[in-house]
Amino acid sequence: MLLVQQHYVVEVYDDFVTVGNTAVFRCHIPGFIKDFVDVVSWIQDSTALIQANDPPGDRFSIFTSGELHIRRVQQSDALKTFRCQVRHRLTGETLISSSVGRLYVTEAFSNQPPRITDSKPVVVVKEGEDVELACAAQGYPVPTYTWARNTQPIKAFSNQPPRITDSKPVVVVKEGEDVELACAAQGYPVPTYTWARNTQPIRQLAFNRVRQLDGSLRLSQVLQSDAGIYRCTVNNSVGSEMMETQLIVT
Repeated sequence: MLLVQQHYVVEVYDDFVTVGNTAVFRCHIPGFIKDFVDVVSWIQDSTALIQANDPPGDRFSIFTSGELHIRRVQQSDALKTFRCQVRHRLTGETLISSSVGRLYVTEAFSNQPPRITDSKPVVVVKEGEDVELACAAQGYPVPTYTWARNTQPIKAFSNQPPRITDSKPVVVVKEGEDVELACAAQGYPVPTYTWARNTQPIRQLAFNRVRQLDGSLRLSQVLQSDAGIYRCTVNNSVGSEMMETQLIVT
């Protein structure tokens, strides 16, 4: 396939930020080529390199859409300059913005209501990848941020060992019926579940009537031979917990 080099220019504009707020620099890419280039780094004062694949830092973040966020702007940040660097996905060609964006830091002399300066209505990510959702605002006093998911407030997570919150020591079922053995747990990172029957891992008891649904274990058309002690073990990187359920088939 013949690739035709297209000339284009990338620009960065100045940003004016009240001290303590978040600065947002954007890499302005022409529309005709925007879908073919990625922002790979930002250059501060022509020397310091902030790369897109760096882990999110305490003050600097580059989002998948290319924006650079500088949190908790200080007077010492004033007049620093920033350029973006882009790479063409097909040719691998890199280009640095023709203009620099300069950071102007101002003091607040009166109260200002919060004004959101950067957010995205839709973000697409592949399962298993990391993602950072942008939300930057300016105001005085400096705004505080809270997040919610499906209207439910999101709390910052700290590592917590698993704690089983739902289980039953004894379950009685009639032969031929279906039954679900409960095992629900809380913890962070999110726990994983493994089941065993009479000390034998369930995965070694290969029959289609047994399915694991999240933490619970579902048995279809129960047989007398299914009776026994079922053990649920929940694990994460912080710890583990175990519970046992006796299944009685009548």
